[in-house]
Amino acid sequence: MLNSLLQAILSSIPNPVFTMAELKVLHLGSDDALHSMIKRALAQEDIIAIRRGLYMLGPLFRPVRPDPLFIAEAVYGPSYVSLTTALSHHGWIPEAVRTVTSVTSRVPRVFDTPVGVFSYQRAHQRTLFAGVSMEGAAGGLSMMIARPLKALADYVETRQLDWSTCEPLLSSLRIERDQLAELVGADFDAIDHNYHHPRVGRFLAGIRKELGL
Repeated sequence: MLNSLLQAILSSIPNPVFTMAELKVLHLGSDDALHSMIKRALAQEDIIAIRRGLYMLGPLFRPVRPDPLFIAEAVYGPSYVSLTTALSHHGWIPEAVRTVTSVTSRVPRVFDTPVGVFSYQRAHQRTLFAGVSMEGAAGGLSMMIARPLKALADYVETRQLDWSTCEPLLSSLRIERDQLAELVGADFDAIDHNYHHPRVGRFLAGIRKELGL
């Protein structure tokens, strides 16, 4: 027989990843009672702590393991998936990326969790989510992910690279020219003048000119 906490989660919280705030609105008793329930559920692996205040259902009660990309913002936000993780997701770089890399407006952090390692870098921008799209997944999950050009701009910014042509994208990141040919003027317009450091502006202007956009 399911305990009262697990019953309430399964009946009232559709998302397989949930927060302490969501558990509190289930009205299962006092804060002390709720903490005792959570402690027992963790011990029995009915739920698993991703980080403090963020949980997911244990393997017996979830149909599929949540994709780490779709919980990255819940681990540390505001943020969006970017850098090599976004480039790999879009098929722009050949190798799989083990650590989920994101960009945030907060202090950089790294979290080693039961569902993977999450790394957050800060890029100094006027609008955090410019050039970012939302993708949805089963179970009510969603992620904010940088489009390819935004991920490249973040890469140049966070690594302090002085790139201004397509050549290092081809040689260092092993991006194909066919993929660069997918870029359009609107991709550049979306993030034009969005970064505070001039190195990103030089990078975007240089490859835009080279691509004839």
